[in-house]
Amino acid sequence: MRYADYSDHERVALAWIEVCLPDNEVSDWLYAEVCRHFTGKELVDLSSAMIAINGWSRLAKPFRSLVGYYRPGDRAE
Repeated sequence: MRYADYSDHERVALAWIEVCLPDNEVSDWLYAEVCRHFTGKELVDLSSAMIAINGWSRLAKPFRSLVGYYRPGDRAE
């Protein structure tokens, strides 16, 4: 991923996500950087979005969901 195209705020968010998703230890340095760029609520919101999107991705694969075919209102019968 090319980080040069992102702001410092966005780079810290991406670093947070990259460390949290594979269940790695968050360094003191990264935690301090995240706290410098995000309020507690923003960090919870970012982490919650990360968890939701990761969960959707993990469910899409075994259910054979095809990208781009979902239409609101469609229901499985």
